Amino acid sequence: MRAARPQLVWTVRVAGLIGLAAILAACSGNAAATGSQRASDSSAEPTAAGEAWNLVVLGDSTNRPDSCDGCAGYVSDYAQAIERQTGMAVNVQNDSAIRLSNVPGGDASALLAQILTSPSIRRDITAADIIVISVGFNDTPWGRLDDPCNAAPRFPVVRWSAITPGCTDRVVADYKHTLDEILTQIDTLRGCGEMPGVPPCSERGGRDTVIRIVTVYNATIGDTVDPGWNSPAAVAPTTRGDDMMVHAQCEVVRFHGGRCADIYHVMNGPRANQPAAAYLAQDYTHLNLRGHQAAAAALIRLGLAPLR
Repeated sequence: MRAARPQLVWTVRVAGLIGLAAILAACSGNAAATGSQRASDSSAEPTAAGEAWNLVVLGDSTNRPDSCDGCAGYVSDYAQAIERQTGMAVNVQNDSAIRLSNVPGGDASALLAQILTSPSIRRDITAADIIVISVGFNDTPWGRLDDPCNAAPRFPVVRWSAITPGCTDRVVADYKHTLDEILTQIDTLRGCGEMPGVPPCSERGGRDTVIRIVTVYNATIGDTVDPGWNSPAAVAPTTRGDDMMVHAQCEVVRFHGGRCADIYHVMNGPRANQPAAAYLAQDYTHLNLRGHQAAAAALIRLGLAPLR
């Protein structure tokens, strides 16, 4: 098995993923809205007893503020902004991967397995009014543990020339298919959606659901943490790969009635070719305060449709 990149949850894409146990849903010792929690904000107007929206977070550890000292994280910031803007209480359930956890859960296949097999996650999705997904960082051709391009048998050393367009096309197609199945399972559990021909929940006697996916970003350009990653040879394959990943994320989530919070073109610039250093923690992987603020702002800009 390859050595793990510092402070990042990596998973193996194998057929046995369906049998994975559900990921731990709470992480103590930080100010993030992890586990089941109310987003508290003194400016939120009081709501009727028991009246609240449920916000569920799924995916990898990039949404958690473990590497962001004194930072509540974009999930908490997003929930508090909703409370300020609407006066509705927001209950947060963060079912995403925990950084440095030995419980697999950082890629799309593992997330799909959890949705299919975990009763608690299925209950959370069924009751959700808002679902935020952050998955894809570990599904890139250079990030998958099974090394689909045969580019990194001695990871984290990567032969960037092996990340060819053909391999990238195949890997992104695999991810796109899995993400579509994730969102299909969510649609099934919710029993409604904004897919073509499917009426929204409110027209079927149920509650509508906000679906949002936070895009991947390029944490390779300018990376001096991992050997050989701050290389001109890494720019073209990773830029092309992340371009395709973000396009796939936005296309698939739109098909399922959701929207994508594009932090890629914020953190890596309008042409997506700049280092994201200003937005990343010391591990050059997870978000720092500015990165979390950018993600929260991207989510807030999308509004809350179809919630009334």
